[in-house]
Amino acid sequence: MTQMKPSERGNASASEQTYIKPLSQKKAVTYTKTVALLVIVLLLSLTVLLGMFAVMHYRSNENAKAIAALESQLAEQRKWKEIAEAAATAIQPIDEPKIDHAASTAQTQSITNINSGYAILIDTAKNEVVASKNGNERIYPASMTKVMTLIVAAEHITDLDELFTFDYTITDPAYEAGASVAGFLAGESVSMRDILYGVALPSGADATTAIAIKVAGSEEVFAELMNRKAADMGLTDTHFVNASGLHDRDHYSTPQEIAIIMEYAMQIPLIAEILSTYQYTTAATEQHPNGILLTSTTFSRMYGNEAGNCTVIAGKTGYTPEAGQCLVSVAETPDGARYILVTASASGTYAPVYDAIDIYKKYLPQA
Repeated sequence: MTQMKPSERGNASASEQTYIKPLSQKKAVTYTKTVALLVIVLLLSLTVLLGMFAVMHYRSNENAKAIAALESQLAEQRKWKEIAEAAATAIQPIDEPKIDHAASTAQTQSITNINSGYAILIDTAKNEVVASKNGNERIYPASMTKVMTLIVAAEHITDLDELFTFDYTITDPAYEAGASVAGFLAGESVSMRDILYGVALPSGADATTAIAIKVAGSEEVFAELMNRKAADMGLTDTHFVNASGLHDRDHYSTPQEIAIIMEYAMQIPLIAEILSTYQYTTAATEQHPNGILLTSTTFSRMYGNEAGNCTVIAGKTGYTPEAGQCLVSVAETPDGARYILVTASASGTYAPVYDAIDIYKKYLPQA
């Protein structure tokens, strides 16, 4: 076995020391880098977490704002609903007419050879169906709805000279929906009387929205009043979603029940007068110095005496693409008998008028 000289052992020891020192230094550097990297990772993670907390806090604040706004809106709707409900029970200036559904008899005839898909002719004195074509089937009433709008308005508006000021939230949606309008402008202050004529004669959706807001605070709450009135009248197949008659699948009635609504309306002198008017000029305003000439959509299409055996004294038209052309009219014969005719789902602007003339001529007693 070879013996290592002392001098060689000493050299080996020095050499080992030479290599041990760099190795320790490398380990220290590696450790330092690792710690630094961990610190960086921790800082980045902390930054990400802080960012996430900030986003969550922002979203939480936004959600809180949205919830607060929704709660405020619901509170406002509840307030108006409570006001409307209180008014509905407190203000009843009109005696409640009681009108039952007209009965069909052995003499009731079937209406044929007309354009309209639905029709019913009722003798109001006898409360009997004179003639019918799907008279109890469900229809979309379109602007015949406005007869009920007039009823609810008349029972809640106590001052016809009170002014209401229109704004863009009322006028613009009516134009955008392509609905018929009376022509009132944003910023225009109009009496409730003139607005009621604007509802009936030109079938103005701008006017119906104004009535709804004035009476109930919103059209949704006003529709609730309309439905309550329908229930009070004993209507079982009528439901309203709005005051204008714009199409909605849940907005419906039947020819029979539209006839009941019309008969009810004609017992209220103010509404009977409005629905019997051919033309009416509103009061002068800054926006309309000469007023607005309002023309009845019914009497602009008929004189009323075309059938020869009766005179149409009141009426309300209606139209949407889904409902077709509609007309509810009231006619009187020379002996004073009164009849109500409802037709719906006709094609062509004058089709309901021609149908009305034919039905009155064929199914009423000859003069």
